[in-house]
Amino acid sequence: MWDPIINSIGLGLDIVGVIMLFLYGLPKEINRCGYVVLSFGEDENEAKKWNRYNRLSWAALGLIVLGFLLQIVSNFTHELLGLLLNMLTLAELRIGRI
Repeated sequence: MWDPIINSIGLGLDIVGVIMLFLYGLPKEINRCGYVVLSFGEDENEAKKWNRYNRLSWAALGLIVLGFLLQIVSNFTHELLGLLLNMLTLAELRIGRI
């Protein structure tokens, strides 16, 4: 019953995460082209921009991982719920309620 909903939420998070990675790139600490940038001062706007891009790229990776985990969970919710119901039934039988 909940399997398709959980799976769809996971897929949606994955899509949003991939789009964010496309826009903001992977988090990095080095220049991909190998250039060394010499700076004679710090530009506050560039520092803010770098911090924003870095946070959003890590958030994108987090969304992708969370979406993936939700998809995995959706594959096993039916079995986990059945197992939980069986355990509750056995516990009630032992108590004598059934």
